[in-house]
Amino acid sequence: MRNLLVSFSGGETSAYLAKWLLDNKSKEYNMIFVFANTGDEEERTLEFVNECSVNWGIQIVWVEAVVHKDERKASTHKIVNFKNASRNREPFIDVIDKYGIPNQNFLHCNREMKLNPIRSYVKSLGWNNYETAIGIRVDEIDRVNKNRKKLKLVYPLVEMKPTTKQEISSWWSKQNFRLNLESYKTNCRTCWKKSDKVLAKIYKDNPEYFNFNKQMESKYGCGKYTFFRNGRSTQELIQHFKKIKENPLDKHTQTEYQTNLFEDSCDIYSICGE
Repeated sequence: MRNLLVSFSGGETSAYLAKWLLDNKSKEYNMIFVFANTGDEEERTLEFVNECSVNWGIQIVWVEAVVHKDERKASTHKIVNFKNASRNREPFIDVIDKYGIPNQNFLHCNREMKLNPIRSYVKSLGWNNYETAIGIRVDEIDRVNKNRKKLKLVYPLVEMKPTTKQEISSWWSKQNFRLNLESYKTNCRTCWKKSDKVLAKIYKDNPEYFNFNKQMESKYGCGKYTFFRNGRSTQELIQHFKKIKENPLDKHTQTEYQTNLFEDSCDIYSICGE
């Protein structure tokens, strides 16, 4: 059988993909399911990943980045679990300490916190030849990596069973558990790739989340390195929020903000992961 690494991001699409592959492709592939924890996820995401394992009998391997600060060496991995996984951005801080603040010009956060630790784990298994399954749906086909053949990427929800967000949401509505987390709260809490409207909503709900960004800019920014688009500091972004209407993500704009959650892709093989 062919070896298949299944990227388990912690969202409902990647979880649906994992279940579908388990049910339909187990005779074709030798599969492993890997979740890369950044320490910057909502607790509900971690609970959901654990629930998928328990309810479906899937062994999901949790990895976190091990950063080698004083070496010319990419991040490797350590294996954690639901109980001892980082919850206070520890891997993120280690990555910033070595590589600096990530932003649209310095694309290392995804690479060092997700892609390289996952690669390190797969290497530890002795897998030299394998494909990687990515949970991108047919309605977001523009996010498919143009170098997918060279990188041995497969997109089952585009190529094997074309599936939309609406179909996945309908499927989850019939299950005995689900994520129950707004899409804009997935991935790193204040990810610089999220749109300004999304970040404004996150700030309105949880302004304390941005204290981390302020602290990192103060400690590592040297007065010129910042997180957010167009060279904006966290404080400048917060000032910009005042120009956005009071409820930037109210029920009337659900479709807009769910569709335009990220201005850039944040999959493990997005541009910053290649």
